[in-house]
Amino acid sequence: MNKIDTQYQAFLVCPYCGYIDRDSWEHREDEGSIECGSCNKSFNYARDVSVTYSTWDKDKNRYE
Repeated sequence: MNKIDTQYQAFLVCPYCGYIDRDSWEHREDEGSIECGSCNKSFNYARDVSVTYSTWDKDKNRYE
């Protein structure tokens, strides 16, 4: 049986059947429990947020 990669994915992935929830952003909470849209099994999830910063010379346009 192939292992389903569920860590740090762009969308929620069901750990049971591998279903990809392409509407993951609709879940308002950063963590919780949901039911798979394909196999109907419940699983827990956590949203990981990455923060990045940009800087630029204050005398120049940001996009130069």
